[in-house]
Order: sequence, then structure tokens, then C-alpha cells
Amino acid sequence: MSITAFERGRSLVFTIGDQAEPDHVTITVPPLPVRDGALLLAEYVGVVFGEADSIEELGRNAESMARRAVGPTAWEALQELRAEESNTVINAAVMWNVQGGGMQLVRDIIAGDPRVTVPKAREALLNEHGLSQASAALGTLLSGALESLTPSQDGTPDTTIPTGTSTPSEG
Repeated sequence: MSITAFERGRSLVFTIGDQAEPDHVTITVPPLPVRDGALLLAEYVGVVFGEADSIEELGRNAESMARRAVGPTAWEALQELRAEESNTVINAAVMWNVQGGGMQLVRDIIAGDPRVTVPKAREALLNEHGLSQASAALGTLLSGALESLTPSQDGTPDTTIPTGTSTPSEG
């Protein structure tokens, strides 16, 4: 996946794919006024920390945040991209438009694997707003959740047959 981003005037411009190829896509994200950037930050923090009464509400909040970050024209264009491309552009646009964000966070996100770059950008943004302890707690919580999905060696049954015993077919 090749995504580049740069500022043109007051907008953020993404190019997905090689500009020399006919199938490349260019998406322009308009800037948000400072008040909307603050609202975007509140939405982002709510989504990051799962502040919702249901998973459906959290999904609606995340979509609202994404739509606000990219604007209506870019939102329509994003629907034509692959999921990974769309998610990368949305995450970068949020980090560019959110109060306290900026171009460095955009560069960080598009620089590599989004599974690594997005959490790093999230942590930098939360630290910028004095939420470093909450960010650390979230990281610990997410790490614990991932560990609970991985079976431990201690919890697996012994599959060896002790010496001197017979198997059911030998009996």
C-alpha cells in the first residue's frame, strides 16, 4: 500500500497508489475550524476509551468522528478504497484535524504498518493533552486483553503418555 500525504494550501492531500498509474486516487481533506477540532478531540477520546452504552453506539460515534475528520467529499471517495487504505487515511486525517494534532502525526501513521503506527500516534496525541496516564492504562488493558486470547502453556493438557502405561488400543 502506497499512501503519501502533503499539505496544499490549508488542506491535506492524500495520494493512494502510484501517481503514474491510472488507478491512483487523490483525496483532499479540508481543515476544521478550531472549535470543530476540539469537538473531534472529544469524539476521538470517547472512541479510544470506548465511551458508549453499546457496541453499536460506539460504531456510530467512530463513524461520526471519521466523517467529521475527512469531510463529506472525502468520505464518499473513501468508500471506494480497500479497508486498509481507507482506515489509514481516516486515522491520518483525524490526527491532522484534531486539536493538538498535526502533520508529524500524519507522517508517523503513513510511514509503516498501521497496526504499529496508529497506536504510537494515538499515544503521542493523548500525551499532548495530558492523558498519558490514561493512555498507559489503556495500553495495559489492551495488552491484557490480547494475552487472555493466547492460551498459556500451563493451561494446555498434557498430551504425553507416562512411561509404563498402555494406550487404550494396547489394553
